[in-house]
Amino acid sequence: MKSINANYLLVGSGRLAKHLKFWLNHYGYVVDQWNRSLGLDQLQEAMKAKPRVLLAISDSSLDSFFTENLKIPLRDSGILPVHFSGAFHHPEIISAHPLMTFSENLYPEDFYCKIHWTLCGVSSLEAIFPQMRNTYSVITAEQKPLYHAACVLGGNLPVLLWREMARIFSELGLSSDLTPKMPTSAYLVFLSRVLENFSANPQNALTGPIIRGDMTTIASNLNALDQNPWREVYQACLKAYQTSNQAKEQSFAPSQKLTKKVIETL
Repeated sequence: MKSINANYLLVGSGRLAKHLKFWLNHYGYVVDQWNRSLGLDQLQEAMKAKPRVLLAISDSSLDSFFTENLKIPLRDSGILPVHFSGAFHHPEIISAHPLMTFSENLYPEDFYCKIHWTLCGVSSLEAIFPQMRNTYSVITAEQKPLYHAACVLGGNLPVLLWREMARIFSELGLSSDLTPKMPTSAYLVFLSRVLENFSANPQNALTGPIIRGDMTTIASNLNALDQNPWREVYQACLKAYQTSNQAKEQSFAPSQKLTKKVIETL
């Protein structure tokens, strides 16, 4: 693929930096890379080319790294650096958050073009990456905390719940004459279908005792989790769901309402 006439310096060596380097190289961007192990002299040398600096480092390091190493060198270039945090904001650093989770392993090359960007401090993705055709949204600094909270709710909390589900299945020693233990593939089929149902119809994907208002089953679930710290999570979800429904003037049938008073007694 033809190289794009742009000068980038990627700072960092973690998962995100690994994916970004692969991603940008695949689409024709020429990217130099620096991390702390290479020393500040090499960073200063790289800065002489006045690159667009891409900061793939931890949120807690962004402010100090910018102030100590970039603010003066970039002062006269007019090229603002870019960070990739969904939560952090700095008025002198563009925010470009890829709405994606990144594992240790790289993804198929054609997957990266599907990733959506959420931008702050710039009006278009092309202003950062010319010729990149990914979809993007633009938000304000004030919207970023709630945006990132939503990312964590949807992207991280379910993983914690799935891990606990797998642990309970393992603890129960579920088995049969044909299968010594429940294979991972068994619950992955279940979870995959949950996601597919949500993708097809988010508003009607919820199933089980919560949507039915089945207080007997819910009470049994909570009793079974009596010594499990995740019991509080289950109960908190019930409260949040009922509160949300009330706000939308939706709820269970009158005889099966999950009122806060009822939930708190379970």
